[in-house]
Amino acid sequence: MAEPGPEMGAQRPLPGMQRVARIVAVYAIIGPVAGVVTFALVFATLVIVGPVPPGASRAEGAMEALRWALLIIVMGMPAGFWIGLPVAAGVGLVVALGDRLFGVISWRIALGATAIFWLIPYLHAGDLHVCGDVRLSRTNGLLPAYLVAAPLCTWISRRLLPNPSGASWA
Repeated sequence: MAEPGPEMGAQRPLPGMQRVARIVAVYAIIGPVAGVVTFALVFATLVIVGPVPPGASRAEGAMEALRWALLIIVMGMPAGFWIGLPVAAGVGLVVALGDRLFGVISWRIALGATAIFWLIPYLHAGDLHVCGDVRLSRTNGLLPAYLVAAPLCTWISRRLLPNPSGASWA
C-alpha cells in the first residue's frame, strides 16, 4: 500500500509547529537531566563547605560528598524526570510560543517561565514538608536546578535551532 500523500489527504506538520515541537523536546530532554546534576552538585557543595565532623578531614568529607553526588545523579534521575519533565516541557512550550511571537528563543522568557513554574507548588502547598521530626523545604532545593536548566536549555536550543530571521536580542 502506498504511503498517504497530499492527494490522499495527509497533512504535513507546519514548519513552525515542527520548530515548536523541537524546542519543547530540547527542554523536556535536557531540562530534567541538568536539574538533577545541578541539585546533586549543590548538595555536594553544601556538604563540602559545611562543618567537618570530629575525627574527619576536609578531604574525606569532599570525597564522601562526591560519592553522594554521584549516587544522587544515578538514583535521582527517575525522580528528576518525574518532577522536572512537566516543568521543563511547560517552560519549553512558553519559550516556543515566545519564539513564534517574537522570533527569538529568549532566555528572559525562559527564566520568567521558570520562576512561575517554581512558584506554583510553593503557592499551592506551601514550602515546608514535615516527615517525623525532619522539616524539609519542598521548593528551595529545586530553585537552583531550575535556574541552571532553563538557560542551559535555551543555549542548546539556540545552537540546534538557529533563528531563520537572524534576530539575536533577548
